[in-house]
Amino acid sequence: MFNSVSALLKDEYISDISFRKTTKCQCVLSTEKGNNTVAIIKTPKQSYYLLESNELINDRYDFDEDGLVENAKVSDKKISMTLNNNFSYIENIVALTKKLNNTLDKPSSGKWLFGQYKSEHDLINFDGLIEIESNKRITSRFSENLIYLNGVLKAKIMFIVGEA
Repeated sequence: MFNSVSALLKDEYISDISFRKTTKCQCVLSTEKGNNTVAIIKTPKQSYYLLESNELINDRYDFDEDGLVENAKVSDKKISMTLNNNFSYIENIVALTKKLNNTLDKPSSGKWLFGQYKSEHDLINFDGLIEIESNKRITSRFSENLIYLNGVLKAKIMFIVGEA
């Protein structure tokens, strides 16, 4: 969803995306809030909403998270890796954070789900070293993680444990 929304926004970038629920239906991007909101998206210019439709998702692409992060190094509460250019920036960040979360605290039920991302920078074309550090945790429920790009803090990503 992040990649699709980013493509629709063209000259704007996502500074905050917060998922409210999971969905098995197609979504549409709107500037008006609805009762069927899947995610709230903010750019430096305005807010958008991903609204759930009645149409089921009929196509997905394979996302080899394990293959993406096979060269990642975990040390203490941090994971690091050079950006894998075969995947998008957000795919790298999500896969790395999920691996870190599962290494530090694999939930006994449910799984780690991408919940929120915040950044004051347009990072879609980033290249270089990614480091993600666990910042705050509620065991098997929530994690807040700091994203360092080439050694500089640039963003935060939050995960929750749930059913997808």
